[in-house]
Amino acid sequence: MSLAALAQHPIAILATAKTGNLWIKYVLVNVLGMSGEQFFQHQDIVRYFSDSGANRRIVFHAHVHHTNALQTTLFTNNIKTISLVRNPLDIFLSLRAHVARLGTNSGVQGQILSNDPDLVRDFAQTYFLGDLAISAIWARRDAVLVRYEDLLMDPLSGFADLGRKLGVSEADIEGFAISCTSLSDIHEMRSHARPGDRGHFTSAEIDKWKRPENKAVVSILLQSPSIQSALRLWGYD
Repeated sequence: MSLAALAQHPIAILATAKTGNLWIKYVLVNVLGMSGEQFFQHQDIVRYFSDSGANRRIVFHAHVHHTNALQTTLFTNNIKTISLVRNPLDIFLSLRAHVARLGTNSGVQGQILSNDPDLVRDFAQTYFLGDLAISAIWARRDAVLVRYEDLLMDPLSGFADLGRKLGVSEADIEGFAISCTSLSDIHEMRSHARPGDRGHFTSAEIDKWKRPENKAVVSILLQSPSIQSALRLWGYD
């Protein structure tokens, strides 16, 4: 289909935090001339699309688990669904840096920053079990699976592949990929982002987990069965 035809379909980006959700949304919104939204609960998505007058030219992201009602909403509204994945070790390290930058309270945020191996393992186990529940479901339900690292390492090829998976015609693929790549600079995005979103646009990185300073926490994370499962499921083992 043409880019104009693709822009008539709502596009959902369903993934965990720190996988490039806002980044991809920003790119698609600007390339396709659509609006951007975020939903916090699966019920919000269902409610939004139950309104016949709702704007359908939107790209939205959400960190939500699968439900039958949500699946029905995606199918009946012909919503293009993107499932973003990233190395779970890097996801944890990005979460840790994000919390440290924005400040922390007790509880879950304290677990993320803790140097206590038991607290780190407990957080990783709980968090990535939920993460697996999201990605495993969407990966089996016709979602477009996109690896964060592929888009960073070779943006032109990565966005061309994304365009094909979204149904963009071959005649428009090159233009789509070039346009997406030209808009994908993280620093440029941050300068134009809404004030509340700017803290989420940080420098994109691959293989943070290989840095020497992260060796201790990575060794703890690798003891988590859910981390091991995520590594295998997404092909990072």
